[in-house]
Amino acid sequence: MRAPARGGRGGGFGGRGGGGRGFGGGRGGFGGRGGFGGRGGYQEGPPDHVVEAGVYVHPCEGEMVCKLTNEKIPYFNAPIFLENKTQIGKVDEILGQINSVYFTVKMSDGVVATSYSKGDKFFIDPMKLLPLDRFLPKPKGAPGAGGRGGRGGGRGGGRGGGRGGFGGGRGGGFGGRSRGGRGGFGGRGGGRGGFGGGGRGGGFGGGRGRGRRYLEPQPTPSPRPEPAWMACHRQHVQEIREADAAEQAPQVIFYGDSITESWAGTDLCVPCPRTTGIPAVFARHYAKYNASVMAVGGDQSAHLLWRLRNGEAPQVHKPKVAVLLIGTNDLGAATWGEVGIQAAEEAIVRAVPGVTLRVLQTLHMMKDLMPDTHIVVLGLLPRGGPWRPGGSQFHWPSIYTQGFEMVNAHYREFTALDERLHFLDCGDRFFAPGGARIDSALMPDALHPSPAGHELLAQCLDPLLTKLVQRSGEVQGTAYDLSHFVASGAHPGGDALVRLAVGRDATALVESNHLRPEQPTLALKGLPVLHGFPVEMVAQSPRPSDSPLYRSIRKRVVAEVFQGAPRRGAGKGGEAQAGVSLALLLAGGALWLAAPGVTTGLVLGLAAAFAAMVLFHAGNHGALSTNTYLNATLALAGDLLGASSLPWRYKHQVSHHIWTGDHQHDMDLQSPFPRLRFDARLPQRAQHRWQHIYMWALFPLMYVTFFINNWKALLLGVTGPLHMLGASLRERSISLALNLAHLWLVLGWPLAGALRGGAGAPAVSSVLLGSLVYATSLSFVLAAVFAVSHNQPESKLLLPASTGKGAPRPASPTVVVGATAGASTSSDSDGEGTSGGEESDALADWGAAQVYHSANWGGFWANYLTGGLSLQIEHHLFPAVNPRYYPAISAIVQEECAAHGIQYKQYNSFWTITTRFVEAARQLGA
Repeated sequence: MRAPARGGRGGGFGGRGGGGRGFGGGRGGFGGRGGFGGRGGYQEGPPDHVVEAGVYVHPCEGEMVCKLTNEKIPYFNAPIFLENKTQIGKVDEILGQINSVYFTVKMSDGVVATSYSKGDKFFIDPMKLLPLDRFLPKPKGAPGAGGRGGRGGGRGGGRGGGRGGFGGGRGGGFGGRSRGGRGGFGGRGGGRGGFGGGGRGGGFGGGRGRGRRYLEPQPTPSPRPEPAWMACHRQHVQEIREADAAEQAPQVIFYGDSITESWAGTDLCVPCPRTTGIPAVFARHYAKYNASVMAVGGDQSAHLLWRLRNGEAPQVHKPKVAVLLIGTNDLGAATWGEVGIQAAEEAIVRAVPGVTLRVLQTLHMMKDLMPDTHIVVLGLLPRGGPWRPGGSQFHWPSIYTQGFEMVNAHYREFTALDERLHFLDCGDRFFAPGGARIDSALMPDALHPSPAGHELLAQCLDPLLTKLVQRSGEVQGTAYDLSHFVASGAHPGGDALVRLAVGRDATALVESNHLRPEQPTLALKGLPVLHGFPVEMVAQSPRPSDSPLYRSIRKRVVAEVFQGAPRRGAGKGGEAQAGVSLALLLAGGALWLAAPGVTTGLVLGLAAAFAAMVLFHAGNHGALSTNTYLNATLALAGDLLGASSLPWRYKHQVSHHIWTGDHQHDMDLQSPFPRLRFDARLPQRAQHRWQHIYMWALFPLMYVTFFINNWKALLLGVTGPLHMLGASLRERSISLALNLAHLWLVLGWPLAGALRGGAGAPAVSSVLLGSLVYATSLSFVLAAVFAVSHNQPESKLLLPASTGKGAPRPASPTVVVGATAGASTSSDSDGEGTSGGEESDALADWGAAQVYHSANWGGFWANYLTGGLSLQIEHHLFPAVNPRYYPAISAIVQEECAAHGIQYKQYNSFWTITTRFVEAARQLGA
């Protein structure tokens, strides 16, 4: 969006020095090595007479921009005069389109661009004008214009036929063939430069490598050559460093080109009158976020990618949101050197894949540098350019329409693949009524929004930005600001649980974790409501309280198990069981450190599995104690065993518990795939037919898989498709530190003792085998216990097969509670507990889905040793209640399921449910 600038190494009037060959000495001639404007030579006085060249438009960066009013095109570096022949500057840049040309004037010493007013006229020597047809392509074989001598002119035109426009090739002339481009205003000159291609030729201001090569489409990350651009980049890097050192860092950073830089009131970091009034709009909308602008006028996506790689992304204080608007200059660059509307439009369309790829690379870079940051990708805004010769620059569609629509479609597609990427298209707001024209009041130059246009852009962006910046949580269709609630530690279940609600619809989390629904309702009344928050943009969760089954069960549990009015913290009381588990874990750990080997590795693995189910699992659910600090501390035992509380809470509580049995949201179904297929809606692979056999060899590997995935989640802030929006840096750091301590205790310390040797030192092989036994035994127990709870043929009855084969065969569990409470069937019965229609209706509500997709096994000791995982149905209905209450709750659930016609699955033993699990795996793989 920055205007092209001059370049070129010289030649023309002046060549490389005085005297010598050609009209101006040196190696010049008309053309030199780049065009008019060499390194010295002949100096002219005022011309005999002058003609009007153009009218004043506005100042920018110390220069002035003029609209050409003459039918001819001025030479580069041609003197510009007032009507009285007083020279005020020289032509610096030519820009625009063939039928709408502008030029900039570099002011003479002592002359100030702002001293002129819009409409003021400026003049030029008529000898410094060239007819437009000199810049248009010539028929093949037509002679070039030739130079007036010297190397420049001779090579330019004398070879008969160049493609050149003004100064193609190494020696220019007015249209030589030598190494130039196709011409137009400026040949390709090593790229496709428009007015001013770079490379070894160029148009206006070509030259060998010193032109503004950023005007060419840039395929790889690269800086721009102008000192002003590099100075602007350094200024941005310094601002980033200062923000990293400050306490109040930006919550939002805007990245992009001149449209985005306008928010700061600058162009190339220099104040520019075109942007007057826009910073006030920015302050009004974004000062509350301490937002900053990291944008440079004229940048293409490759330039932004280079800037990000070289210091324009925070290292310490990452923003909550980065807003990205980039790509219009990439497509604009594709038109330079093209002549004719059709050729320009085709060039834009050809450039779309490259633009899309570079922006995708930019997003990957931003995600790597700012893993917790939400990135809003703005669609390209409308850009003017005549659709037909003579058309208004505000006419729509323009030559950019098709390319912009293609780019925006790509942006929309790849942002839909990541929860932290968001696409927002605000372009429709910039059209006049009827949609056939860009509104000139909103885009005066059909490219850059005016203050009113930026106001519309801010209004479009505000709702999404509000959602992403604030620690918001939605409950039952209302968005609440959770910032102070999270920070205050006021949540009775601990801040670890309430952080799960940040940035998502938390209705199911809230309703399923409270025995008394009035509790959260009263608490929410005290939180700030985010009025106008776009709740429709947030993925909706199920509504447990809308389930008739769940409401009936919860009401009876409160009345019968907790005597009608449960006090705060009722349903806990797992401290004694936690003490037993912790004692066994410490004993197993002491044995391992004293004598690491296969036997002690097995003992430690089994003790660790017990601790994982009692301390880690129940602690993270907040179900152990009324003391939230005790829950949180005991839950961290799992981190010391090689697991990680933080990503597990998101996978287990936000995903699995809320979306049980949903193949699109339940990570317990997604994580094993494609190795294992536990849902008929997932794609079927050839190896799945053997999964009921080889899965037993995979279960011992769970430890390694989880350890690696957890570290990735902790470092990136993402676990599977879920972003850990409420997770703090402190939580992630603690988990990583405990994992490192785990590696030291299980492997590092015993190995160090073995390597030191001495009396009683274990063998290295014993340590390695023992640690292997620890990992595999822990993995096997946990994988088996969790896997059997949700994967029986009876829990897969209603799931459609992805192909004609593989649909699970209907079968009934050992106990079916249906129309008659306590009714039993044999395990090989072909009967279904209820009709398909009844179960389909049941799956429409959350409570019935928990019962349908879960199953119980065993009795008192199974419940005790698994921390309630054997009574999976009750656990899913009341995850925050301690497992010691599950047997009493189970009787109520069975009766209510019978009353509602819902199948309740209870197996006599672990062996029984395991056989059904194997059968389900076989059927799902067949």
